[in-house]
Amino acid sequence: MQRVVTTEYQDIFRITDGALLVINKFKKEQSALKRLSCGGWSELIKRNKKNFKKVHPQCQDALKIVEFGFTDKKTGLFFKKGTVFYQDIPTYLVSQNEWDYQIKTSGTDFSGNPDEMEKMLSEILFLIRTGKMQDN
Repeated sequence: MQRVVTTEYQDIFRITDGALLVINKFKKEQSALKRLSCGGWSELIKRNKKNFKKVHPQCQDALKIVEFGFTDKKTGLFFKKGTVFYQDIPTYLVSQNEWDYQIKTSGTDFSGNPDEMEKMLSEILFLIRTGKMQDN
């Protein structure tokens, strides 16, 4: 396993070619969904895209940070510099026991013989349990 990126909000590890372990260290603000529908948040992001950038070049595109504080003209909502959005919804950091772990694959299968699969799964479980990569 190889560390791709580590940030305050998201860590990404390459398990094997075509397979990533994504660790999201945040939750979406449920109260935000009461203020606007999901579509409303997407429209807000589009209207104000000049105020956003990716959290890190190697993080997922869906993870954006407010680069310049702004007030959305249509809704009147204010967002301070540093506010982080995931899939167009504001987020907040959570403790490690609340992190979300995802295995993402693209183009290839997450596969191997029994020994290879056991090794990959063991490395993933070790990382989840300890927060550290296994020494090989």
